[in-house]
Amino acid sequence: MGIRFLGKGYSRIGKNLMVAAIFTSLLLSFSFNAVAATKASHEAEEQFDISKFIPQKLAKSTIEDEKLKTAVAYGVLETVLRVMADKDSEWADLFKNGKLDIKKIVPILDTDDNLSQVMLGYETGYLIVDADNGNLIQFSYGLLDDEYFAESDAVYVDGIEHFSSNNGVVKDGSKEGKKIEEVKTEAKKLGEIKRESIPNKKWELDMELRDSVLQGYGSNEGTSRNNYITDPVVWLTNYYGSGKGVVLNQQYSLNVPEIDQNSYSGANNCALVATLEIMGYYQYPAITQTQRNTAYTAMKNSSLYSSGSGVLPWDNNNLFKVAVDAVGSPWNVQNSSDDDEATVVQDPYNLLYNKLQTYGPGYISLNQVPYTNHTVTIKGVQDYSVYWWTAQGAYYSYLESFAMINDHWTANTPTTAYLSLAGWGQSTWYYTFINVN
Repeated sequence: MGIRFLGKGYSRIGKNLMVAAIFTSLLLSFSFNAVAATKASHEAEEQFDISKFIPQKLAKSTIEDEKLKTAVAYGVLETVLRVMADKDSEWADLFKNGKLDIKKIVPILDTDDNLSQVMLGYETGYLIVDADNGNLIQFSYGLLDDEYFAESDAVYVDGIEHFSSNNGVVKDGSKEGKKIEEVKTEAKKLGEIKRESIPNKKWELDMELRDSVLQGYGSNEGTSRNNYITDPVVWLTNYYGSGKGVVLNQQYSLNVPEIDQNSYSGANNCALVATLEIMGYYQYPAITQTQRNTAYTAMKNSSLYSSGSGVLPWDNNNLFKVAVDAVGSPWNVQNSSDDDEATVVQDPYNLLYNKLQTYGPGYISLNQVPYTNHTVTIKGVQDYSVYWWTAQGAYYSYLESFAMINDHWTANTPTTAYLSLAGWGQSTWYYTFINVN
């Protein structure tokens, strides 16, 4: 599918100029929540990490990190071109409202296990680009099958056909059921035509410009309360601007083990993983992997969960009961009728502080960028003061508070993400704290 709106004029515009034009459109799209017009600090520049978007099993299938980053940048530029070319599309609408966020990055290998293509997955739809020259391969506004990628060891392309493997066996396509090594051997015997390196690439990206594109589209902290926040101090400094002081007034946190939800099969399994984390807190480190697996299987097979919609927020405590009842000892029979759950919050910081002290970690289910239809584990709160003096000597200060969470996306680095509690009113947040019987 070509980018028709460029027409013949594209050949008369230098590729560097075209990249700059697209990147400028990113910087000037203020409604686009992930864009920062300035680079406040080197620390903030380093926040965007594409690795957290790659399903855990697929992350092991490629080590071509720099090539992968460049390919993702190609995909970002092609995505913006799609938005510009089809202004009535769902992507364009999401882009205008700052919600066209990358949800998944899938490295696609050739039959020699070299990175060949990269797929960027969004809330709706996906886009695939050639990793070598940046050409658009295909795109779709349809939904992705999250479970398909979570259960795949690697995704391949052979000619125009895409397929994946699991435990060394091809899962789909014309080669379904064959061993992947057999498929690779056959490709070599057939004298598969190797793609030559194409020096005249569609996009001319040096490393600095590539990283700027990624950062512009990625998670520059401090442009929105809906940012993916990994460091409150960095976020506050960027949000309020340079020259402001930031002081931590108070915090309360619990040691809650984090689990990557990609390590368990099943789509929309965030509430299941949050349950395992909460169980791990109460029995840490006594709970065994066998017990976790038993609990997870019971939850996945229960009527409370479906791969299409996950778990309803008001069923999180019932889900906990299913899990601990399946494990049995050391838990007694769990009564879910006396758990603490609600949606309306007048003073979120103090409320959550008290709940954490009383019950331990809990669930927060929310529908707010970057956590759309997601359940996280709340494990602490932090309260900050941001202060400064004006040139005339006037003093100003603001209080800002955050929930400390396991989002199940960052089990390796960092281990804690944050929610701005001032953003609480932007959508419905449902909290559940378990009264362990």
